[in-house]
Amino acid sequence: MIDQLIEDLDRLHLRIRVESERATSDRELSKRLTYLALETEDILEKVKSMVGETAYV
Repeated sequence: MIDQLIEDLDRLHLRIRVESERATSDRELSKRLTYLALETEDILEKVKSMVGETAYV
């Protein structure tokens, strides 16, 4: 599970860099970052779930 989280974070990091370079306006950048924020929330939920599981072990 940790390996998957690391892969997700690596992929998100790369996408942030690519999307910020692709954006041609502030509005477009804002739109792209909104999608990335949603992806970040998904990863955060996985981390919270994982921490919750290990907290009781």
